[in-house]
Amino acid sequence: MRGVGPGTVLGGRYTVHQRLEERHDTERWSADDTTLGRRVSVLCIGIDDHRTAALLDAARRAGSLSHPVFVRILDVGHDDEVAYVVEEDLDDARDLTQLVDEGGVPGDEVRRITGEVAAALESARHRGMHHLDLKPEDVLRTPDGDIRLRGLETAAVRIGEESTDAEDAGRRDAVGVVALAYAGLTGLWPLGAGSSGLAAAPQVPGGVAAPSEIAAGVPRDLDALCRLTLNDDQGPTNPGDYARQVAPWPSRQVVGRPVARVAAAPAALSADETAVAEPVTEPEQVTEVMPALDPEAPVDPEAPADAESPVDAEDVGAPAEAETSLDHTMALPVMAAAGAEVRGDELSARAAADDEGGTDDAAIEGSAPRRTASGSAAAAGAAVAGAGAAVAGALGTVGGRVGDMAKRAVDKVAELSPDTAPRTSADGLEAPAPLVPAEPLSKDESKLALGIVASFLVLALVIGVWGMSRIGSSTREIFGGDAAAPFPSASTASPSPSASGSAPAESAGPPEPLAILQVEAYDPEGNDEENNKLIPKVYDGDLTTGWYSENYRTEDFGGLKKGLGVVVDLGPNKKPQTVELVIPTQTSVEVYVGPENRREGATKIGEKEMAQGRVTFEVPADVSGQYIVVWFTQLSTDDEGKRRAWLNEVIVTG
Repeated sequence: MRGVGPGTVLGGRYTVHQRLEERHDTERWSADDTTLGRRVSVLCIGIDDHRTAALLDAARRAGSLSHPVFVRILDVGHDDEVAYVVEEDLDDARDLTQLVDEGGVPGDEVRRITGEVAAALESARHRGMHHLDLKPEDVLRTPDGDIRLRGLETAAVRIGEESTDAEDAGRRDAVGVVALAYAGLTGLWPLGAGSSGLAAAPQVPGGVAAPSEIAAGVPRDLDALCRLTLNDDQGPTNPGDYARQVAPWPSRQVVGRPVARVAAAPAALSADETAVAEPVTEPEQVTEVMPALDPEAPVDPEAPADAESPVDAEDVGAPAEAETSLDHTMALPVMAAAGAEVRGDELSARAAADDEGGTDDAAIEGSAPRRTASGSAAAAGAAVAGAGAAVAGALGTVGGRVGDMAKRAVDKVAELSPDTAPRTSADGLEAPAPLVPAEPLSKDESKLALGIVASFLVLALVIGVWGMSRIGSSTREIFGGDAAAPFPSASTASPSPSASGSAPAESAGPPEPLAILQVEAYDPEGNDEENNKLIPKVYDGDLTTGWYSENYRTEDFGGLKKGLGVVVDLGPNKKPQTVELVIPTQTSVEVYVGPENRREGATKIGEKEMAQGRVTFEVPADVSGQYIVVWFTQLSTDDEGKRRAWLNEVIVTG
């Protein structure tokens, strides 16, 4: 870009170093703020660009919204050739594209990331602000696990978006959040061309392939949301709808096994091919093709895609393209039919078990349960077939004879399923013969095979019962003990024992502290400017520092208003149980819980005069809400004679 390069000083203050991004005729650079001695990020656009004025105005609007998820906008300005927007530096954060490429993301972490983004966008929507161009590179995760989003308002200007109806804008952001979830689960981008190194999602009749068709370990609700939103034009109408549907999500970063790709994604079909071809993952095609695989032939996962298939495409009535994409990973539903969850590094072991025990077309059809009587028989046969394959693999080193008998037994059961009857393809040709010829079992062999399966089931049941009995055994060690309070307690009194002398039932354990998304000053009868810069101290974990209001002439707010306070945003679908306030000076305070960030429509859960220290309010069981309003009805005088409302900390448990 003309006027910007390494060493350029913008606004006499920001020294540019390295270009980080170039998109939509704008550039993002790393820079040093020489005035404050800090690293920043600078978004640059030509001064003569027709979008420049709109971009600077959008940045000013976005900078007025204080939310922990949105990347902070620090400055806006221009030089003779360049206009720029200065943002906080997040050089050590990783965007969603990098997280997917560097090993994948667990399903619950995808839920947390998209839930935080949706909650932030919903907060912005209430202020009339939107994103409209959500991409994986705009979503960042810091080393501490915090989620950050950049591009509020400015992203729409960068793509040349004109003014959009508020309802349509909410829907577009909701679809964008669902697309982010799809990208986190699959590593593919479902909205048109690939983004920031992510390949485009495969197209299937009706839209894009569902995440569960590409990866294992996909949460069912996220999979359903992706299907409804991206294929059926349904799903959430705004980011708040999405947040409510996926809540609750973890409050901290989820570290665990990522969602795993189990097979190559289906190849995209042209318009003509879509009209005549079925997806290769359809159960009917899988059932027809799999019996033709040689059970004795080794499976090479590194085999090229154009390797000759043992079945001619004409024999099964499937397109030639489908033939080349079918490999032995299609046998994985055998284990899924037996009730096992296929994910991560278990895939290779289970594929090996299938190689050893053979692949059964009835077992494959069992992966899609049916409600008919014949379908139930097929599912039962598939379940036994999967268990038999596992038994054969486990006992292979002990005795080939025992494994062979077990395999023969379960193959016999699968053969009896109505759905495994010979099929004919579209051209009338009969399908290939079954993999293993049926042989009658002797009575002793049948008893031995069924005994082996039954013993494994009993062992699994014993282990499961023992594991259930151990749940919660370490709760007291983890949560036991109370920390010393730095302030004198003024909590509401706990219920006294009954007249008969019996003590109340012991609590199941202390509630867990809830994460606070945002706290804002609440001054409905004023200008909402009650020392807003001090608000973050209300939930920073430091009980010795906090927020205080502006100074008034009298303790009744100088006759200007009836009260003021703060609003605590917990995020959607939260059920608070207690609200604890740390108040350093004596004052009168009321606490409300409600669905909106105001007292109107909220429920008062308590009030206290001359409150000081740690004050606890219990939330009734039938009261819930996303927002907590702390309302001061009287001011207190400090050592300097200033009359203010003081609040050091808000702690909410639930």
